[in-house]
Amino acid sequence: MKRFSYTGSSVFKYSIRLMFLCVIFPAVLLCGCGRKPKVSTSGTTDEMFTDTQYDAKIYAFMYEDRVYTVDSIYEIKTYAAESMKNGGFYKLTADVNYLNGGVAGYVNYPEIKDVSECEEISPLDLNLPSITKSRYGLCLIGDYSDGDIFLNEYGKTAIWKDGAWIYRYDKQYDGEDGTLICCLKDVSKETINEGISDGVLCCREYFVVPAPDTGDESSGA
Repeated sequence: MKRFSYTGSSVFKYSIRLMFLCVIFPAVLLCGCGRKPKVSTSGTTDEMFTDTQYDAKIYAFMYEDRVYTVDSIYEIKTYAAESMKNGGFYKLTADVNYLNGGVAGYVNYPEIKDVSECEEISPLDLNLPSITKSRYGLCLIGDYSDGDIFLNEYGKTAIWKDGAWIYRYDKQYDGEDGTLICCLKDVSKETINEGISDGVLCCREYFVVPAPDTGDESSGA
């Protein structure tokens, strides 16, 4: 019987391993050369993405001499503002760069490049949410109380009616019944409660936003 040689077996295994490393290691190096190395930089990397659209439709309004988008209440810069008026709503046809990401955290921010048309429109024709369903952004007041449009976003709180911002409010607080009270800073809660008890929900001194999901859908008519 032929005896098994442990020494010969070890040499054979060592040869196989050596051949394996000679084949695999150069392949790994080659693959690594094809990869883009990660670059470590100090500070924050500004990964800004842009999407250019030509003849895009932008719905905007002017409030206190500044122009804002209807949907996201972004302030935008455009030379078309020279032909706009406070309280006006407009449909702009323009070439636009939409910005996303970056250090500023843009989300579809429209950078107006060129305006070819600026048409004044009625906000009542826009697809705005009812104030009985929303309390932020632009909302239709409808039959809920006096006024047509309620604006509440980024410190801008006002009531729009018949083409003008008729009331502006300085502060707001939560009512005990789930409402949101917007008012002038020098108006007391006693005055507001007395007015509400008399059925006044909207006036120069204050505006009562209904609790979420209460009442019927407001109508812009």
